[in-house]
Amino acid sequence: MIEEEWNRLFDRAVPLLGAGLGAVSLVIGLMTLTRPLGKRIYYQDGQYLVSVRFPGQWHDLREFIQPNNPDVMAIYSQVGPDAWQLLDFVCRHVSYKSDVGEHWQFPSETLARGQGDCEDSALLTCSLLKNFND
Repeated sequence: MIEEEWNRLFDRAVPLLGAGLGAVSLVIGLMTLTRPLGKRIYYQDGQYLVSVRFPGQWHDLREFIQPNNPDVMAIYSQVGPDAWQLLDFVCRHVSYKSDVGEHWQFPSETLARGQGDCEDSALLTCSLLKNFND
């Protein structure tokens, strides 16, 4: 490809890229506006409800701690009941990846992806450690 062709291609691509980025920014802005500001958790009828997956979806906080999840139980049976070995497993097998906004993963999602943010690692660790009490 000669320089002139490259410049022509570049001149055509820049407006398309700009329009695409503008559309993405618009969608993200609209998603932000539809979320209730500062209202991601509340207490009602003995439950702590959190909105941390999709806008308008509320979950009991306890739904994210899943000691009986088959994936969690499989790891626990291989690694547990040593608490330090369980924590070591999470640290070695879950790499940190920040998310845009807040989207908590269930423990099986974190295990399948092998990545997550702080909450995702904490929820997986709690699910593994909860097997000590069950």
